[in-house]
Amino acid sequence: MDRRPDPYGSVEGLNLKNPVHAYFYGLCIADGYLIEMERGRGRVCVELSMGDNGVLLTLRDLLPWKSTITHRKRTTNFATEHASSSLLFFGAGIREEMKAAGFPTKGKSRAATPPIVPFSAPDFWRGVIDGDGSLGITAKGLAFVSFVTKSDALADAYCDYVAAVTGRRPRVNPNKRDGVRNIVLTNARAADLLDETYEDHWPRIHRKGVMAKKICWNSFPLKNGLTAEDILEVEDG
Repeated sequence: MDRRPDPYGSVEGLNLKNPVHAYFYGLCIADGYLIEMERGRGRVCVELSMGDNGVLLTLRDLLPWKSTITHRKRTTNFATEHASSSLLFFGAGIREEMKAAGFPTKGKSRAATPPIVPFSAPDFWRGVIDGDGSLGITAKGLAFVSFVTKSDALADAYCDYVAAVTGRRPRVNPNKRDGVRNIVLTNARAADLLDETYEDHWPRIHRKGVMAKKICWNSFPLKNGLTAEDILEVEDG
């Protein structure tokens, strides 16, 4: 058995109505992978910067499957030495349960979709934004939430979620060069989304939770005048 008792009371394994499970699944969609190898071997892994290790420790303690956390340093395009932490699951049970929920095993960046089973939407999308989103306040005092994806299905589902929360669906055209969609919400709409998705919800990456609270507790105009350059100048919350 690779499963431990779930403090939320679920004995059935992956339950995406459970906030912790839904968040974990969303984080894996953004920053994780599921790989299968010969003779029934494989793993599920989610990797974050070392500074965000706290949420991996939380997931390790709350999820019902046995797991381990590893650390590594490597050179990237953005840093001469990048330190990261990975949460790893080697049991077959979690892989089968995630596949049954629709998690892709190949080409995740374009094949990713929301779960095909009922799930907690705020918690799933918080996991996705923690992994592949940015939020902040520019030097001009403009708030934003930005989510980047290559998956048409994930982009469409996110826009549906935004519409349900804010009352307005974003109009997004994929980048002509690589098909990437960058979905940006600003000011009052960004605050509304974060209030629904982050405020009083947990788990979450600490620094993003702090930034979300800062945005939710301030007032912003409906019109923004925000440019791509403004977002690039802001350190991700």
